[in-house]
Amino acid sequence: MVGNLDETEDETQIRRGSNLERSFSETTVVLIDRGANAYVLHENGEYVVGRDKDPDDKTKVVLKHDSFFSQESYDSVSRKHCRITLSDEGVFVSDGYFDEKGVYRTSKNHTFVNSKMIRANCELRHGDCLELGPSYKLGVFIGQINF
Repeated sequence: MVGNLDETEDETQIRRGSNLERSFSETTVVLIDRGANAYVLHENGEYVVGRDKDPDDKTKVVLKHDSFFSQESYDSVSRKHCRITLSDEGVFVSDGYFDEKGVYRTSKNHTFVNSKMIRANCELRHGDCLELGPSYKLGVFIGQINF
């Protein structure tokens, strides 16, 4: 029996997905702050994390300020605080970023992973706590999404 009287049996199979046996798998990083804001990174490349407001730039993760963070806590995060790199070798974070002239700039209040200050590439792992400045914390979730 066909699901819709105007559909052929093949069209019904496609609509149900049985003929669409495609699968896709990629590493995805989700950063979650105390305000339950989720920031999803899923393509290999570099992402700059901070308060810089440029919603059209897909390489920037713009952190939100909400009632869960004091203004002081939010202000301790630099406009361009750290850089997260997704690659086939893993997920890495560095304190700072490269500016338009290629000069490496570090954040004012440092970047920490599990309460340890970092500078150069530090591998991020599932369950780590990424801290931007003294009190802006992000939970790190890394895994495969299959669809």
